[in-house]
Amino acid sequence: MRPRLVLAGAGHAHLAVLRDLAARPWPEADVVLVSPHARAAYSGMVPGWLAGQYRWDELTIDIAALAARAGVELILAQLTRIHADTRRIELQGGRGLDYDRLSLNQGSGIRRPPGTEGLSLRPLQALPATWAIWRGEAARLPRGTTRRVAVVGAGAAGIEVPLAISRRLPRLAPQVNWQWHLVSRAPVALPGWSAGARRRVRDELARRGVILHLGMTASALSGHILQDARGLALPMDRLLWCSGAAAPPELAGSGLALDERGFVRVDAHLRSVSHAEVWAVGDCAAFPFSLPKAGVHAVRQGPVLAHNLRADLAGGALRRYRPRRRTLALLNTGDGRAIGQWGPFGAGGAWLWRWKDAIDRRFIRRHHCSESAPVQRPRGDRHA
Repeated sequence: MRPRLVLAGAGHAHLAVLRDLAARPWPEADVVLVSPHARAAYSGMVPGWLAGQYRWDELTIDIAALAARAGVELILAQLTRIHADTRRIELQGGRGLDYDRLSLNQGSGIRRPPGTEGLSLRPLQALPATWAIWRGEAARLPRGTTRRVAVVGAGAAGIEVPLAISRRLPRLAPQVNWQWHLVSRAPVALPGWSAGARRRVRDELARRGVILHLGMTASALSGHILQDARGLALPMDRLLWCSGAAAPPELAGSGLALDERGFVRVDAHLRSVSHAEVWAVGDCAAFPFSLPKAGVHAVRQGPVLAHNLRADLAGGALRRYRPRRRTLALLNTGDGRAIGQWGPFGAGGAWLWRWKDAIDRRFIRRHHCSESAPVQRPRGDRHA
């Protein structure tokens, strides 16, 4: 009987596994993909969609078609629990599924205080319906109404989202007096970015009328009143949460070794440090080195994961995942421009937006079933 490999989640890295399977089927295992949705949204284009630059269908990937092309069984269900010691997962609705190998790439949620109100940027699949409600309510507001909108979190998404909605909502509801706020417990916006890039971002936020509230840790939320530990209260009409990543709830109690935040601890081969038959990549994983939770890293983990899953099943040598020392980071400002960083260097302008748009559209095209390009192999990363 052939072993069963379960791919839990249709994240960026698992897309590379599906492409690898489509290019060269694996004779060593039966592969099952578990995903709650038949289409996956590409997070890098979501701010552009909020700004009105893309339709939703332009930034989604047909997971069902991709799985069919790869010869992978697709189960449309939410993963609810993992039993690592008995090699079994539970799905919403009560179904159980045994596995011989398990690969986790279901992303992360948004970290926010329990019981708080407002819209979370994740899960992405819930955004279209909620955003449509926001737009509809805005368009019906009477002339002269004031609306205070706060985005919580000043990472890359926390910067892109207020720039996007401050561009879109005034066009949909020009009769409203819009006020924009960006709230973060960090002492600076975009921690970890270069000083030059952060300066460009601050200037852009100021130009667009977005008020920064840094070093503010939310301790209570009643309705839309945001209050910090110092007693400063900010009354808001709308809250949008882009705060840090929260571990998927199904990891708790799984038996897997987790870090202090609840993410799966893996080694340099992307393998669980406690259960050798389990792999984890992307936002749900905790690596043995410092690595920001960003889609660009998950994309680059994909080819390494595809190789290692195949090698593990066939008894071959594994490869180490080595993150690049520098990665190109591009922020969409929602108005046909972008701000970019490469190492210590920062820049901004329309040419960067065109570059980002081309990169993002190429990523989507790569996963259209009309294209059959094999997954790109990493170079120089072999390790026994």
